[in-house]
Amino acid sequence: MAVRQGPQGMDSQDQTVVRKVVTAVVLCLGLNLPLYALDGRFAGVHYASRSQAVFLSALFPGLGQLTTGHRYRGTALMASEMACLVICLTSHEDYKTQLDQFNHEKDYYLSLRRGRSFREAEESWRRLEKLKDNVDGSHMRRCLFGALAATVYIYNLLDASLLGGCEPPSLGLVPTAGHGGLMVVLSSRF
Repeated sequence: MAVRQGPQGMDSQDQTVVRKVVTAVVLCLGLNLPLYALDGRFAGVHYASRSQAVFLSALFPGLGQLTTGHRYRGTALMASEMACLVICLTSHEDYKTQLDQFNHEKDYYLSLRRGRSFREAEESWRRLEKLKDNVDGSHMRRCLFGALAATVYIYNLLDASLLGGCEPPSLGLVPTAGHGGLMVVLSSRF
């Protein structure tokens, strides 16, 4: 079965997944942009409520922080979660491939008992040892990055619900329309 490869070496299914992820990230970052009034002036920044932000953070790390104005924290949480998940899933697929190769070589090694040479058995044993190391490395990577993804998710929930990550920032710049045109006002929340 031939798989159609794209210009970057990805098949069309992988390209579709990448497009969806990029679109989701752009939409999530776009949730935090200031809203415009119908007459073209700034209507101000509208933040999500605390319960909405906690709910969004539970859906995916960083969403709640982004919707409450914590762009850097939200972006860092989203990027770290996505990186950990991508590495974990890639390592899982690598693990399955390495395990299949190991099992195939193991079957070949066991078939050598039926009259093959000792030299072939030695070469097969060396390949088995190398494949075993590769399987162990892939397994360790997928477990490590899976645990890191879970840790980022738990920290995100703690930040959203207990550490104030879903409170609107206390100091910020707010674009407004004044007598002389558009202005930026430094605002503080007490």
